[in-house]
Parts: sequence; structure tokens; C-alpha cells
Amino acid sequence: MGIDELRRGLDPSEIVEIAPDIASFVPAVALPTAKISVLSLKRTFWEKATLIHVECRRPTEKRSANRLSRHWYDLACLADHKLGHDAVVDRRLLDDVVQLKQAFFYSSYAGYDRCNAGGLQLIPDDDSLGALQSDYAAMRSAGMFYADPPEFGAIIERLRRLESLINQKA
Repeated sequence: MGIDELRRGLDPSEIVEIAPDIASFVPAVALPTAKISVLSLKRTFWEKATLIHVECRRPTEKRSANRLSRHWYDLACLADHKLGHDAVVDRRLLDDVVQLKQAFFYSSYAGYDRCNAGGLQLIPDDDSLGALQSDYAAMRSAGMFYADPPEFGAIIERLRRLESLINQKA
């Protein structure tokens, strides 16, 4: 894989302006902003979906839910965004993400070939679900969210519907 293929791992991207979170609390103070290049939400959507797919397929002895439930939360949020809806139909972008992950994050159990063939998996087995639910509860109690996040069950139900939709469109 050459440099052009590596650069594809950064596309699509966009330039956004960011500001410190505290800026809204002290509007009288002129805090600096920065313009940075970020992955597009569509790319992030497929990066998260394929990461979750691999985690769902990870062998039992290699599993750890520690700090992973945030990816399920993130994908559920992205799925409800207009760009998430756009991502679902952008199968070429999914192919790009899969190709890059096969080259750089290969594992025998990943099953990347199933991602765009009707076999994307977003819901793990019951044991892993329980571990993810505990991880999510720990995130909530640690104050990892600005607003009141959805219940874990609602996230899983949203991703069940998303998994079905993605796999039907394959």
C-alpha cells in the first residue's frame, strides 16, 4: 500500500473551527480558536462501525469492555445525524475503510470482508453486552457526558436497527 492509499485513510476530511468549552461561560473573555482538519462524520461513522464489528467478533479470551462502550454510544449518536444517514448509503467509503483496516489492523477474527456483504455485526453476545453495560454505567457515573445520556438499552436497540438497515443495503 503506497502513500496515496494511506492518504485515503484521512478522506473525506474537513476544516472546522474549534473553541475551548469554557468560552461559552465567559463570553467577555476573547479566548483563542483554531482551525483544524478532522475526519468527516461519514468517515468516523464507518470507522466506528467497523471497530465495533471487530470487537463483536473478538475471541472471548481476548475481550475487554474497558472504555469501549463509548464507541457504541458514539455510533448511536452518529446514526441519528443526517451525515450518519448519508454514510449508510456510501458503501464506497465503507470499502475504503475496510481496505485500510485489512492492511493495517488485520486480525484473523476481524471478518472485515463481511462488513459490506450483509454481515456487519454491531451487537455482541450477551456476556459482552453485560460487560459493555457495566462500562457504560461507569462512564456515566464518572461524568463523561455533558448532558444526560440515553440508557444503555436504548443505544443497543438503536444499533440493532442500524445493523439491520446496513446489512439489508449490502
